[in-house]
Amino acid sequence: MITSFPTPDPENIGGCQMFWFIPSNQVMHLPVTAQRKILSPIVLKANAAFLLGYATEKTLFFDEKPQENDAGDYYMTEVGGFFPKMTPGTLALFSSMRKQRFIVVVEDNNGHKRVAGSLDNPMKFSFDASTGDNPKSRNGYRFMFKCQSIHESPFLLVMH
Repeated sequence: MITSFPTPDPENIGGCQMFWFIPSNQVMHLPVTAQRKILSPIVLKANAAFLLGYATEKTLFFDEKPQENDAGDYYMTEVGGFFPKMTPGTLALFSSMRKQRFIVVVEDNNGHKRVAGSLDNPMKFSFDASTGDNPKSRNGYRFMFKCQSIHESPFLLVMH
């Protein structure tokens, strides 16, 4: 049923503040409701845990765009940001992450959490490195988690 738009909260801060990620093969169940909400904890395999990500302040973003093709509607979902300073350790971590798929939880600056990726369509990790061309340029990695899904990313109302 279509209704009027809800009255928006007058406080609405753009951007995202943090994110967590986990390899999708460590998740047993994502309990998503028909209203695209997760009301109970995400069920993880034994000894599995969400890992804390990091992005330089004001670079972390969540983006979900509706798309259409001959098979129907779908959503292109991206979570990305900038990680400062190129090091051998970060390069090794990011290179190994390219070989796995992930479920990502991103929290916006209003405190709302979204779960990006699913067990059927987990997110793929990619990155690129740059020192820039002068001392004031950003030295580090632009990274992105990306997937296509037939559903919007659900809101996570319970995080363990």
